[in-house]
Amino acid sequence: MPKVDDLFSQAGAQSKRRLDPIRDPAEVYKSARLNDNDLRRIEARNDGFGTGLTGHISDPTPKTESGPDDDHNSRAPSLTHSDGIDAEEDDDGEGRFFGGGVSRQETEIMDYVAARGDDIPIPEKIDNTWLRKTALGFERHINKNAELRAKFENDPQKFIASEADLDAAIKDLSILSDYPSLWPELVRLGCVGSLVGLLAHDNTDIAIDAVEIIGELTDEDVAATDDHWNTLVDSMLEADLVDLLVSNLTRLNENDEADRSGVYHALSVVENILSRRSIAERVGQSDLLVNWLLARIQLKEAIVSQNKQYCAEILAIIAQTSSQTRAKLTSLGTVDAALQLSMSPKAKLNCSKPRA
Repeated sequence: MPKVDDLFSQAGAQSKRRLDPIRDPAEVYKSARLNDNDLRRIEARNDGFGTGLTGHISDPTPKTESGPDDDHNSRAPSLTHSDGIDAEEDDDGEGRFFGGGVSRQETEIMDYVAARGDDIPIPEKIDNTWLRKTALGFERHINKNAELRAKFENDPQKFIASEADLDAAIKDLSILSDYPSLWPELVRLGCVGSLVGLLAHDNTDIAIDAVEIIGELTDEDVAATDDHWNTLVDSMLEADLVDLLVSNLTRLNENDEADRSGVYHALSVVENILSRRSIAERVGQSDLLVNWLLARIQLKEAIVSQNKQYCAEILAIIAQTSSQTRAKLTSLGTVDAALQLSMSPKAKLNCSKPRA
């Protein structure tokens, strides 16, 4: 077997990086060099091994334990790059390769993630079981809030916490817009009727939350089949959705930002349900809704608001539905109102300017 010294005695031998597949590279290339004084101290401490080490000390040329002297051409990689950065801590491919492929920072991150793994909550499965549990909690919050409101009518502090819980329970239903297949079960459990009924809640914030969820469920972008959508909307209409929407439109104050947003969401629900022709014909026959829309578009504003434009668009949709809806709009004076708006000085001025 060749001696270790012979491996490094060939002058001018070409340096070549090699990886020992058996031994740990960190152990091979990170061994500390031992000088003469180190060897003598080790010999003094280890009486039984002093003779063996003395033989190496007598050699005029100091040898290293497991690596060549810096003056010799080395076949092994240097522990430190020319810029003084430790190879194992370097981020380039060479340092990562000889350091095991993972830096110290990455190791700490993986250890932290592994330690926190048990604390990460598992996403709840959205199915009929989840829906029944959620529906039960939803109904419980409605009943509790109604009970406390009736009991402490003049002391809002006694029922405000239950109102916050009800608000959270309403928003929990938002996820159902991603699961139209659960809508028939939602109808069967009675949650749709309860949700629509919240439009009559004394707290307009609760009513607006309910309107927003109804808008999300009936939105045209929801990937629902016609059967699922019809089942849901029919249940809402049976719960008197249109009249409850109108009652909210009349009580909301658009000078308040939250109420103004509530009006917009209510109009959005009306537009959503008008997408089915049969519903549009039925809604177009509602005197309450059409009269409110007509009154709203005739309301004078310094700057035409988004809600006013939205009302005009909904009237246009109703007018295009059928001859029956057009006759209804005509009987309520819609044509005269539209002509008056189009002939106003501000309307003429706006028509002469391109839209932004």
